Parts: sequence; structure tokens; C-alpha cells
Amino acid sequence: MWHNIWEANGKPGNGVVHDLMLKAKKDYKRAVRWVLRHQDELSSMKMADGILNNRSRDLWSEVKKKTHSRSLIPSIVDGVDEDDEIGELFCTKFEELYNCVSYNEEEMAELKDSVSRLVSSKCRSGSCYCDHSVSVRSVIDAVRRLKSGKSGGQGKPSSEHVIHAPRSLAVHLSLLFTMMLSHAFAPSEFLLSALVPIPQNPRKSLNCSDNYRSIAMGCIFGKVFDNVVIEKHASSLNSSSLQFGFKAKHSTIQCCFSINEVINYYVEHGSRCHAILLDASRAFDSVNYLKLFRLLIERRMYVSFHYRCTYNNVY
Repeated sequence: MWHNIWEANGKPGNGVVHDLMLKAKKDYKRAVRWVLRHQDELSSMKMADGILNNRSRDLWSEVKKKTHSRSLIPSIVDGVDEDDEIGELFCTKFEELYNCVSYNEEEMAELKDSVSRLVSSKCRSGSCYCDHSVSVRSVIDAVRRLKSGKSGGQGKPSSEHVIHAPRSLAVHLSLLFTMMLSHAFAPSEFLLSALVPIPQNPRKSLNCSDNYRSIAMGCIFGKVFDNVVIEKHASSLNSSSLQFGFKAKHSTIQCCFSINEVINYYVEHGSRCHAILLDASRAFDSVNYLKLFRLLIERRMYVSFHYRCTYNNVY
């Protein structure tokens, strides 16, 4: 309703109607996310209500949805129809993607030597940039930031296992993380993850490998450790004030508002506006590791954390 009213008023870029349209849009998206997260619970409630009120049609309608759901897994991808061959296809594709950024081996060796010297001179002498101890409270806060429904891989603990675990687990994790940072060591399980291809756009062909992106399913305890490190170095990991997305308390709505205001200003004063759009395709997956590690060192991150990354090939 508010979207139609906003359109009827000429799609204003600000004002009461614009604000009401944005609020309605946010509420709608929030409701959609809530429904998606609680689909199983809502389905169970509908079945129970159908039994209690003797509405068998509603009951069997929900049962049919659960037992006859359409599978999104295609049987053919890029002309390949064997499961093993499809797996090998994605393996090759992701291997090429994550190794597409070349680096100088001598520079990488020099960086490793530099990190090793920092570990010896800073961490092992007790003069590191940061305290290596991780408190139980830090672990509890990190666990609270975990999202529900996140899998740790086949047969491994999920986020629910950690979220609903007793407090004693936080004590053991605090000791583990402290030792990891103090000794520049990470368990091998922390360094392994499974890349799972998921469709980017269900409306496009599911038989084309270009329509898939990968998500990494790793150890859930590694995610807790990441949250601990991010929280400890929140002040060092600040980004540009011009970044709007993927940032706490920010969204692309702010960016769109700024662009609209600039365009409106120049159009109202009789000027033309020209826009250049940059599509940084898969920029996150093609990071230059040398630059990344150097930036982290410049921001005085845990030296032992870099040691773990460079020597154990976390990335």
C-alpha cells in the first residue's frame, strides 16, 4: 500500500511518504526473514491446528508440502550427469577461483620470515601488541553472536550445540583460544572447511555452474574464535566512512539516499548527472593475500594470528 502511495506521489526521495514507504519495506523484509527461519515451526502449528479443529485438508496439505517438496539439486551441470564428475567440476572451478590471484613466492617467503621474527620478538617475549588471554566472558559474548541453524559440516557440531551448551564449555574454549594465541598454533580441524555450491539466482538455469557460489562449512568453534578476535580488534578493523554495506549499523539504504540527494541537487539546478557502475565480480573471493596480511600487521593485529594464517594456509 505504502509503495503504491509513494509511486502515486512521484517517488519522492525524502519526506513523510518516503519514510513510511521505507519503514513498510523494512517491516516486510523482516517478516519474510522471520517466516523463513520458522518454516518448520509454522508448518507444525498448522498441522496441529488441523488435527485439533478436524480440518483434515489443512493437515494433509502441510504433509504434502513436506513430502513432495521440489528438489533444487539438478541432475546435470554443464552437460555432466555423474555425481562424481559434477563434484570434480565444482572442485576445479573453485580451485581456479581461489587461486586466480598470483603472488610472488619470494615476497610471501619474506612475509613469513617477518611474521616469524615478530612472533619471536613480540609474542614469545610477552611484549605483543595485545593480551593473548581470552576470558570466559569474551567467549560467551562470541557465542551469543552466532547465528542459529549454521552447520559445522557432516557429523560435526552445529551452532545450536554451542549456543545451548553449558557454561563449562566456554571455560574450556577460553583456555583453548588462549593457548592457540600464546603458542601460535591452531588445531587441524579449525583449518578445514567444505565448499558447498548453492544457486545464486533460482530463476536462472540450475544446470549452469556459473549460477553457483560457494559457502564454506567449517568448524563452528573456529567461528567462535573468529568472533573473539573480531571483538578484541574492533577498533583496528574499522573501515572507510564511505562503506555502507557489510558493516554494523549501516546499510545500502544510506548509500542510495546519498546518491538520490546528489542527483536531485544537480538535476534541480539544471545539470546532467552521469553514473559509472563498477561490478567487482567475486572481489571477496580473489583477495591478494600478501596485501591482506600486511594490512593486518599494520593495524597491529595478533602477530600469532598471522603466524597461524600464513603457516597453516587458513585462507
